[in-house]
Amino acid sequence: MATLTEKGQVVIPAAIHRRYGLVPGTEVRFVDDGDGIRLVIRRPVAASTVEEGFGMFRPAATEEPRRLSDFDPASLLTPPMRCTGREAGIAKPLPAVMIADLLTGSGD
Repeated sequence: MATLTEKGQVVIPAAIHRRYGLVPGTEVRFVDDGDGIRLVIRRPVAASTVEEGFGMFRPAATEEPRRLSDFDPASLLTPPMRCTGREAGIAKPLPAVMIADLLTGSGD
């Protein structure tokens, strides 16, 4: 038998703790069965290490070995569009070669 406190808490008897392996932090759910309340225990997931997770995910098979650049997120970015300013308000991109020449000063 347990008694409800002013805060609405109930102490679970030690014998129940031991029998069901309850530890501090165990999550429980209260289910209203209509004529009573049932306490349902959410089973905790066992702790594991990073090493135990090794090999859980396999990359897709490829014919060629993967390169470090395959994992570079910057490679997904597209270069910004550049406008010469001569098109009277119509944006026209400059070729990448011209942009490189402008940056290095070799296009003069």
